[in-house]
Amino acid sequence: DIFFRPPPPAMARFVVRRLGVMPYLPCLELQLRLLEARLQGQVEDTLLLVEHPHVYTIGKRQTQGDILWSAETLRQKGVEVHKIDRGGQVTYHGPGQLVGYPIFNASRLHHRLTGAPEGSKFSYWWVERLQSILMKTVTAHGVPQCGVTSDVGIWVGDRLDRKVAAIGIQLKQGCSMHGFALNVSSDLGFYAGIVPCGLKDKFVTSLAAESADPTLSVASVMDTVVRAFEAEFQATAVDGPGGEDSGGAPAAPAG
Repeated sequence: DIFFRPPPPAMARFVVRRLGVMPYLPCLELQLRLLEARLQGQVEDTLLLVEHPHVYTIGKRQTQGDILWSAETLRQKGVEVHKIDRGGQVTYHGPGQLVGYPIFNASRLHHRLTGAPEGSKFSYWWVERLQSILMKTVTAHGVPQCGVTSDVGIWVGDRLDRKVAAIGIQLKQGCSMHGFALNVSSDLGFYAGIVPCGLKDKFVTSLAAESADPTLSVASVMDTVVRAFEAEFQATAVDGPGGEDSGGAPAAPAG
């Protein structure tokens, strides 16, 4: 069972907030509020799951040439462009894509799951955990040939040359924000406007294009992602508020 997990230790849990469709900037503001609250121990680890309207986000390493459409074309197609403080280059978010933002104390998770001292380096470990979660999810929805390459993300196909999920993170004082974007039933035509994550001569795909799963939907994939997070971090998911509510669940006594 790819979702097997031993019983979680007491208080090992995280909050899941299913936000529905939410514009990018209000969701970014919510992330920032939750990150500051998590740093202060005021909320628990929180996973935001959301779909965005059409938007290109530009990471710290972006080059202007990675956006191929003109400003007029972007306007006509209703695509916003925002530069943000995360790793990676330019990526697309839009309807039919499941975006996950884990606002977690990743350093503490690293310590709990590996025994490494708190404060030790863990950024690669964190990316590997997100990749593992996404591979479990992709496999569960009928795409057995998936994996990772030297280019961060999840790739599918015999040659692992079709990208189905992107990852871009930011870490602050041991806590994480930003996260992953998994194409479920995305309109892949919007990738024609960018060089996704700076990768030329590679392809972008979706679960709908690769899988014959008749139950496939953003909602069903969301449920799978939550199970995969539970398995990966040996923790229990609890439901939190949806929408744009600024408050998360108060921190459990264990912090």
